[in-house]
Amino acid sequence: MTDPTPGNNSSTTTTITVITIDAVNDAPTAIVFPAGGTIPAVVSNDTTNGAPAVIGTNVALSALVSNGGLAGLVLNLDGTMTVPANTTPGSYLAVYEICTLPATSSATCDTATVTIVISPAIDAVNDGPTTIPSTGGATASVLGNDTTNGVAATTTNVTLAPGAAPTPTAGSITMSATTGIVTVAANTTPGTYLYPYTICTLPATTPTPTCDTATTTIIVTAPTIDAVDNPTVIIPATGGTIPTVLDNDTTIGTSTVVGVNISAPTLVDNGGLTGLVMNPNGTLTVPANATPSTYTVTYKICVFPATTPETCDTAKFAITIPIPPLPLRLQKTVSRSEATV
Repeated sequence: MTDPTPGNNSSTTTTITVITIDAVNDAPTAIVFPAGGTIPAVVSNDTTNGAPAVIGTNVALSALVSNGGLAGLVLNLDGTMTVPANTTPGSYLAVYEICTLPATSSATCDTATVTIVISPAIDAVNDGPTTIPSTGGATASVLGNDTTNGVAATTTNVTLAPGAAPTPTAGSITMSATTGIVTVAANTTPGTYLYPYTICTLPATTPTPTCDTATTTIIVTAPTIDAVDNPTVIIPATGGTIPTVLDNDTTIGTSTVVGVNISAPTLVDNGGLTGLVMNPNGTLTVPANATPSTYTVTYKICVFPATTPETCDTAKFAITIPIPPLPLRLQKTVSRSEATV
């Protein structure tokens, strides 16, 4: 096109300043439960007009736009963030905003996201030592003193994986992955055994599970049994029953119970009292018409279930059969007098 009025043109130059600001999403920051923590300044990777953002110099920290559901999250004046203690484990997306300084008539701002990961915590604590007799038994669950995320570990909030089981010469020691109870089989060789296990948080964390390992110590002891001598019992010549002699006996430190921790007692020596019978409940039957005397009797009790070799002990007591008193004999004497004339 031809200029209709050449020579009448004036030239005007307008300068337009473009102000830019760029808040950049931050890499995930991990904080381990239950302790809170501080997230480094979120503006460290932000820019304005191509220069690093500096709070109070070229940018203003406007606001915490969203805490992402992390209650108690604080955006500090220096751009750091404070995460409160005991925040529920999980990932939170917090959003903040920065604006240029000096402020423009129409605010020039940008937002970015900070990913905060509260990592679950788990603490498996060593157990024991727990003493179990070689007759067998079980421990309490190894989970009893463990925690996850600050609460007691249970089979609903952790998984349990027993480690390598001990290998006694005889018997066995096993751990239940379901309950955490360690079972010692009867006739397990006495000794001290270490049994490791691992627990992991539920639900499982990815890509790396959150786990911890501990060890329970089990001491398998040879069983003890103590048959205690009883006082002398007096039984008439007509015979009778002697109360159980087991009341003062013990095995593994507890009272004896036939069929529970001891087998039925046996008579080792009747002391010469023919016909004396030891009953399964620990009482004795003394026959009638036994020769009056004092008989020293020996009996034996053994640990149940039986060990190999047997674990037994003996005790003694005396049975006195007194000489019966002679029957009372009455003699009538008649005196006859004769009259003299």
